[in-house]
Amino acid sequence: MRESIGRYKLDSIVGRGAMGLVYKAKDPDIDRFVAIKVLNLNSKSIKFTRDAALDAFKKEAKAAGALNHPNIVTVYEVNFESNPPYIVMQYIEGVSVSKLIVQNKLRDIQEVVFILTQVADALDYAHKHNVFHRDIKPSNLLYTQDRKAYILDFGVAAVGSLGSSKYIVGTIGYMSPEQMMNLRIGPQSDQFSFAVTAYELISGQRPFKGQEIKDVLREVSELGPESLPEIKKNFPAGLQSVFLKAFSYEPESRFQNCSALVNAITAELNSSRVYVFSEKTESNLNIAKILEEERKALLRELGLEEVVEKTGIKKSILYSSVLVLAILCGIGLWLGLKLLFVSPSPVFPTPYVDLDLYMKTADEVVRSIADPNLRAEDIIVAIKEGVLRNPANLLEALTVASVHPNKEVRLAVLDALEVLKNPQSVDLLIYKLTDPDPEVRLKTIHVLRNFKEKRIVGYLNHIWLTDIDPRVKLESKKLLDEIKSEF
Repeated sequence: MRESIGRYKLDSIVGRGAMGLVYKAKDPDIDRFVAIKVLNLNSKSIKFTRDAALDAFKKEAKAAGALNHPNIVTVYEVNFESNPPYIVMQYIEGVSVSKLIVQNKLRDIQEVVFILTQVADALDYAHKHNVFHRDIKPSNLLYTQDRKAYILDFGVAAVGSLGSSKYIVGTIGYMSPEQMMNLRIGPQSDQFSFAVTAYELISGQRPFKGQEIKDVLREVSELGPESLPEIKKNFPAGLQSVFLKAFSYEPESRFQNCSALVNAITAELNSSRVYVFSEKTESNLNIAKILEEERKALLRELGLEEVVEKTGIKKSILYSSVLVLAILCGIGLWLGLKLLFVSPSPVFPTPYVDLDLYMKTADEVVRSIADPNLRAEDIIVAIKEGVLRNPANLLEALTVASVHPNKEVRLAVLDALEVLKNPQSVDLLIYKLTDPDPEVRLKTIHVLRNFKEKRIVGYLNHIWLTDIDPRVKLESKKLLDEIKSEF
């Protein structure tokens, strides 16, 4: 790991996003820790052009820099001319709320409401300053040991503009209907995403589980979320009505602001004798321990060692080191003599195991496959794990991943379909015959050999006659002849 960026002395890596790393660093001028978000324009996980990536990076700095709220991470400095560009922000010793949900750490409903109250106040403040986050979700919220919640990542925020954008931005499952349809947005759009987050924090599961925009729109407009009293018996029935109002298809039918939504949630919970609210309640979470576990896992994953400050070594440590060295030398001498008379046993390599993925449920693996915000490498690993477990909804997730901009992800999808040999995947394979990359089209034809159905003939005939790649034409003709010979 590098030792400095600008005047800042790097301490450790504390996070990784789609566009780069986040470091904990020391500002020597005023002797305080800061967080430095560094843009890696060469990252394979960036899903758009270098200019677009830099533009999103600048937009994040502008949006967050325009706000000054105790629950929004403060931006101190930006340097877009540096190589790499970076943003210097307030350092928060906190853990992602999404991690707390996955690990089932947020069991106290009062603590959940305490988080929601802070986030709602921050969102209402941002909206008054004409800033719209557009990607509110648990992974963009931090929670600290002293019970403070912070909003992160204003990379897709809209500043001073309520109109539609060039692209649909946000996260499927959290976006409002107007955001999914790329219509005019306002404060109620963030409120919808906030309501989804609140529902997930309270119930432990997302209200809308569709993997594509059309599916989520249907859930919002027709089906609605699962009833909260059915998820947990002691939830008051009125709580469901609060969320149904917040999930209204029409923005004007939702609450006036995010704080009004939280007040309605609190009122319904107070109506039940099960929940007793008190400001004196303290958090039982050990945030420091969770952060240390995350840091170690991230360093192992990246193959990096933490930068250690090279100060003087205490005499006791030095004496201990000398003693340990002497013991090791003695052991080494004994082993050396032993090896003269005993044939050494071969050392077998230890396979790498992604413990985080191994501990995920099948549903979480499927969600990872269909998550466009994950790195391409992580999606590929999730696809391989999904093939091993083969959950019921794996094909739907593979369908989402099959249109990923990274070619290696699309090829990994085809590898999975080849192993699974699911007849229901034929429609997806036919669709992939039109993939823009010839390697993907070639691989698709190869996988289709497992399904020599008569209906494939017309599509293969079209590819044979129109494809511009001679290899694709040749392979499609071969498979076409094989199928015709069997019917």
